[in-house]
Amino acid sequence: MLLRINTGDGKYTYIKPVWDGNKLKPLVGTLNGKEVHRPEGRYYLRYTELGKNHLEPVGNDPADVLIFLKVRQAKLEVFEAAKATGLKVVPVDENPGRVTIQASINAYLAQLDRDERPEKSVSSKRFELGEFARFCPRRFMDELIRDDMVDYRKHLKKHGNVKTKGALHDTSVYNRLISIATWLKQNPLFPMRPLLKYPDDYPEKVDGDPEPYEPEEIARLRKACADNRERLILDFFLATGCREQEVAHVEFADLIEPLSVVRITKRTNWKPKTRAGKRDIPISPKLMERLLATKSGERKLIFPSPTGLVEKHFLDRLFYKLGDRAGVAHMTCHRFRDTFATVKVDWAKNVQQLRSVARWLGHSNLETLDVYARFLENRSKIVQESSAQMDTFGGEVELLDDAVPV
Repeated sequence: MLLRINTGDGKYTYIKPVWDGNKLKPLVGTLNGKEVHRPEGRYYLRYTELGKNHLEPVGNDPADVLIFLKVRQAKLEVFEAAKATGLKVVPVDENPGRVTIQASINAYLAQLDRDERPEKSVSSKRFELGEFARFCPRRFMDELIRDDMVDYRKHLKKHGNVKTKGALHDTSVYNRLISIATWLKQNPLFPMRPLLKYPDDYPEKVDGDPEPYEPEEIARLRKACADNRERLILDFFLATGCREQEVAHVEFADLIEPLSVVRITKRTNWKPKTRAGKRDIPISPKLMERLLATKSGERKLIFPSPTGLVEKHFLDRLFYKLGDRAGVAHMTCHRFRDTFATVKVDWAKNVQQLRSVARWLGHSNLETLDVYARFLENRSKIVQESSAQMDTFGGEVELLDDAVPV
């Protein structure tokens, strides 16, 4: 018998529980030679059955734990007696028809794959649901209760950041809880209603303001590029406003030279984030020429990884290092998109041009541009300076080309 406790840094450890005669002291264990009471603790039973090791959650009620322990011991004794007489022992499912949390998660992820959801989206869901499964003390779907979600929400707000073991922003907590609610509702094995159903159950989702790169930051980034490839990647992000995975999947076949546009379209194992994501984005003839000049042999991808596959780590492989060299903090791929969007919205002089900007960004309506319009009201001076200076950064990133057809 073990007692699982929180170590305070977002991780868990197991300690020996303390007995009082033939009873367990409620949620009391031995840590560093001292008895400690850990109200967040959960009991686990560790045993070997037919040569297979098990670590099974058995709740936090000492009375229930003892009953479970006696049942398990009786079963193991029967197995041992049968083996001693030469009988073959075959394990039987003790919970026929019950669906485990892990089985439900696996079925949901498989369904997303069948629906051809983007690989990065499925990977994100796998991580988020895996973190919940590791935290949750339950084994079966029918055991889940609202308190499990409330406890997980508290955990995310204190230790949800896997890298730093610190708190997650309220918006990130909100998104995690929505992902779990979606899984509960849509998993094909045991669909159920979301366990958090009251308005106060979810933290407030705060949509942050756009954070475009300042003109001087762009200048420093371009100057800090180590070679032409780094500068070309940087310029492509700036000149198209594409999402990271859109850049990663763009191919030479997507460059329509006569129209001077780059086409964003789906692949066999990937598709844009939204239906409107399939689109043509105008680029300058000079950028088109530079992109085509990098074509060699049978290579399809314009910006492949070092192994020739789809690049999934633009930040780690390029932009974090580039930001360090240029002295630019908070490097993200989305800031390039914010830069493109704010400059283009400022450039648009009528509804038709605004519709073109929305289309270039992969949005289906103009409402999505409101956040940039509000930002421009507060930052008009900086954006105007950016508009005036953008073509001075080497003359190769033409974000405000009034000659572009709309």
